[in-house]
This record gives sequence, C-alpha cells and structure tokens, in this order.
Amino acid sequence: MPKTDYTACKPDHRMMRVEMTHKMREIAEQIAALQAQYRKLEEAEQRRALHAFLQGVRQRAETRCLNEIAG
Repeated sequence: MPKTDYTACKPDHRMMRVEMTHKMREIAEQIAALQAQYRKLEEAEQRRALHAFLQGVRQRAETRCLNEIAG
C-alpha cells in the first residue's frame, strides 16, 4: 500500500486559533448578540404559531359542542 505524502497539504485556516484581539472580541460579542436576538425572534414565532394552533383547536371544539347541542 503506497504511503500518502501530506507535506503538500495546506493547513485549513478556518480551524486555526485566532488571537483574541479587541476587534475579535467585538465581533464575537456582536455574533452573540445577533444569536440571542435570533433565538428571541424564533421563540416569539413559535409562541405565535402555538397560539394560532390552540385557537383553531378551541374553535373546532366549540363548533363541535354547539353542533351536538343543536343536533
């Protein structure tokens, strides 16, 4: 089995550590703030969807109940 020569491979710079400079800290804080904002929006959207679903369930239950009474 031939040996693979890894000397020609370039390092993946996306995975290299970056020194935590003032600018990098600012960027990290901005990313964290955006992620928190996104989570809040996502949670609000889930609450709205759940509220709409429960309203539909309630309306169908009311309609079914009224039809049974009238029926």
